[in-house]
Amino acid sequence: MPCAALLSDIHGNLEALGAVVGEGRARGFDALVYLGYIVGYGANPQASLHPVQELTDEVVLGNHDAAAIGQTHPVYFNPDARRAAEWTAEQLGESERLYLASLPFVLQRDDAFFVHDPTEAKKALDAIEQRFCFVGHSHRPFVCIERDGGLELLPKGPQPIQPLSRYLANIGSVGQPRDGDAQACFALWD
Repeated sequence: MPCAALLSDIHGNLEALGAVVGEGRARGFDALVYLGYIVGYGANPQASLHPVQELTDEVVLGNHDAAAIGQTHPVYFNPDARRAAEWTAEQLGESERLYLASLPFVLQRDDAFFVHDPTEAKKALDAIEQRFCFVGHSHRPFVCIERDGGLELLPKGPQPIQPLSRYLANIGSVGQPRDGDAQACFALWD
């Protein structure tokens, strides 16, 4: 796969999506993979869907996306998230609903596995054969390497790939960061 921009958790934040796509283009990405949560919380669910549709076919369904179209009941969402899912559902038209309903839960490309919501990091790596597992969902970026039967959290910043090692990376949030840094977050995978 060429240099890919990996995005997740737009949550209807059109301005953050535009900023991240612009920065990714400036850094020269060749492909884009989107790991769910296109909608939910933010003010522009429809407007956020359309650029994703135009930019890539490499998109997985997130649980806020599924809740907005009735595929998942937001019973486990906190009250604010539940209200946001209900409001978002009212904003979507038929074409947006059909698009979200067509999205898979996982993508597999070469030596990478893409999913929105892994239950637990170690179980996610144990369940796949690929060396790289990319996730979203938590809104907090991190990279772990599998060593000695466990996962070790790596420091922030670019990471050289170690031969024969396996990785799990959460790429952070475009539209609603929760890591104490209000800037939109995405990853480049080269």
